[in-house]
Amino acid sequence: VVGRGRVLARLGRGTPGRPSAVLGPLGIVVVLGLGGIPFAYGALAPALFAMGRRFEDAARIHGAGVRRTVRTVAPVVLPAIFSAIIIVFAEALGDFGVASTIAANANVPVAASNIMAAIATFPTNFPEAAAVSWFLVATIGGFLAFQSWLLRKRDVAVLSGRSVFATKAHPTRARRLLLNAAVIAFLAVAIAVPALGSVISTLLPPGSGLRLSSFTFSAYSALFHQHLVGPLLVSLKMS
Repeated sequence: VVGRGRVLARLGRGTPGRPSAVLGPLGIVVVLGLGGIPFAYGALAPALFAMGRRFEDAARIHGAGVRRTVRTVAPVVLPAIFSAIIIVFAEALGDFGVASTIAANANVPVAASNIMAAIATFPTNFPEAAAVSWFLVATIGGFLAFQSWLLRKRDVAVLSGRSVFATKAHPTRARRLLLNAAVIAFLAVAIAVPALGSVISTLLPPGSGLRLSSFTFSAYSALFHQHLVGPLLVSLKMS
């Protein structure tokens, strides 16, 4: 969407500073953060759902305000919060594709790209690749050890004879509108804009203007009629 000569530039909305601001460290952090949201959701949602609202209601009944209620409820889901953080951290630490594509012109080297460079040489530089790999494994192991030590310092067990699952909340009209607007804005940034940009990019050859006569399916014909079919079939078989 924001690349040089891409959608915004062809619409006359491109500025010299916008690509450099997004196609660099900021863009890497944003894309990796958005990509980690499904992992964080998968770790947090079951814990929140199983916890229900009974602890929140008990705190509010005893006169706790919002801040005190959060301090009461948060330790119950602390293991799930740490799990989400560790999963997203590990996913981001091992990724090199985002930095090598989004920030290709900004030359942002990451540790995982060193592994790729080491195994892409001939002969393969296994010692260097293994050294960087062990460093990444040790880094994640250190965070896991810190998480384990922090959780052992306090008791996060919940004593209960049964699980009461959360019920759906029904906010007021104004709050519901604000929540819906927030969800739509988030999904637009996380899914709609990148997906639309990707689709438009496949239909526009490099250097063409953004007009109806410029749209072409040549990228898809190359995908299914040239040398790309073989690697696709091999990937499917290996999967």
